[in-house]
Amino acid sequence: MNASQGGAAGIGRQRLSILELNPLRELASDRANGGVLCARAFLDELARFADLTVAGSTPSGAATPYRLEYTFRGGLFRFFSPQSFRRALRLARRTRPDIITFNFPWLGWIGIALARILGVSAVYRSHNVEFLRLRELGYVWWRLFFVYERWLCRNADLVLTVCRGDERIYRSVFGLRPDRTRTVPPHLDTVFRSSDTRARARGELCRRLGLDPASTIMLFFGALEYQPNRQALVNLRDEVVPRLRRRAAAFSVIVCGERLEVGLRRSLESLPEFRLLGWVDDLEPVLAGVDLLVSPLSSGGGIKMKCLLALRSGCPVVATRSGARGVTTREWPNLLHVVGNSAWDDFVSALIAQPPKAQAPPTPTVVPLETVLSALCPGATGGGRPE
Repeated sequence: MNASQGGAAGIGRQRLSILELNPLRELASDRANGGVLCARAFLDELARFADLTVAGSTPSGAATPYRLEYTFRGGLFRFFSPQSFRRALRLARRTRPDIITFNFPWLGWIGIALARILGVSAVYRSHNVEFLRLRELGYVWWRLFFVYERWLCRNADLVLTVCRGDERIYRSVFGLRPDRTRTVPPHLDTVFRSSDTRARARGELCRRLGLDPASTIMLFFGALEYQPNRQALVNLRDEVVPRLRRRAAAFSVIVCGERLEVGLRRSLESLPEFRLLGWVDDLEPVLAGVDLLVSPLSSGGGIKMKCLLALRSGCPVVATRSGARGVTTREWPNLLHVVGNSAWDDFVSALIAQPPKAQAPPTPTVVPLETVLSALCPGATGGGRPE
């Protein structure tokens, strides 16, 4: 029985059924960038309280806590293909979901269409305000995407954001009502580390990498094939490091991530302050051992997972406006310091003047995802299958 058919209270209510449309090919990969980590966390949380089927771009058979169906095939055209729509429609009619969700906007038109055909709710889980990212990256068609993203948000029954800054932009720019938006941060495994734990992690990091214990240890990580992240490393090399040297600051920069172009990698390896670790399977010991995270992006900040992971662990962050877009100092007082893009003197002053100290992050007042989605389907519950 589909949950929307109702039933006696308590006994007849059925576990929520959700169909997710997801474009990520790396969903079941061992290695994941920020966008993949955020999508995985969202799907894992959905699977905790709902029967979840994912119409994905990954071949079925991967070990996941949900049913993964290989629906969107091919290259970029899979986002617009009539075959993709037909496969998604067949899957939707077979699974009979209460809610259709979609991470990222690219498959949103299919999600809205399926929800209207089936008469169910459509929920857009936004990772960032995409038209702003495209505008910063210099894509000439960002205005067309603005129109599409506005249409998508206005036609979704609910828009979920990862940070309150993005929610405010959707309300002010797209005119969304407060009851049509909700901030639900990603469910990350990152936890706050005590000062003793951090001291031990820092000592181990210094011994392993040959760092000066008296220096300020900074961390940058991300998908290094992504042009804004590569430019951030160039900013560190050409703008931040020379200014720190002129001010006689003792510092080290740890870089985590793979697929860095050879020329940039060699130039960073030639500098004594940099330590390039490549891909790191477990970032927790590194986050626990550094003094702060730096995010000197000039454009295209995207999902801000660098900032969110660090802040949730209690690690201070110094970022440019693009590096922390949507994440506000109001949400993270004393842990987040944001300066203007290309304001490198201010960036370095923030690193030197009053080096921020790790501290317990504030406890956010957030309505659980289960509660938010269950409110869309009063006849269903995330509490388990009917007895």
